[in-house]
This record gives sequence, C-alpha cells and structure tokens, in this order.
Amino acid sequence: MFCTPYSLISTVQDAKRSFVNQFVTDPTVKTLANNYINSQQEFANMLVDNALEIVKYCADGAGSRWFPRTSTKNTD
Repeated sequence: MFCTPYSLISTVQDAKRSFVNQFVTDPTVKTLANNYINSQQEFANMLVDNALEIVKYCADGAGSRWFPRTSTKNTD
C-alpha cells in the first residue's frame, strides 16, 4: 500500500472509529461520535483535494512560463 494523504487520513479516522465502537456504550453518543469522525474525514479529504488543485495550478503556471510554447509553423 502506498502512503498517501488519503490513506493516512483513513487510517487515523478508522482508529478513532474503532476506539469509539469498542469503548463507548451509549448508542446515542456512539452515533454522534461516529458522525463527527465521518465529518472530520470528509473535511480532511477536502483539504487534501484543495491543496492538490492549488499545487497543480501553480505548477502549470510555472511550467508555461519556464517552457513557453513555440510556433511549429515552417516559414520556408
């Protein structure tokens, strides 16, 4: 398995979910805690998605400045 931000987030959230499911006995608190953990995971994944999009945008902008496209027309 590759170590990606998504797998790290999933591992941490699964550990928290496992802890809640094993040690919390009140069903209402257990449900609320699992909903909170799911929300945290969605938020963390959204942050990773946004960070990756920002990096792609910056890399594309830098690449077009460093390596501008040249005309391929033959002027002969």
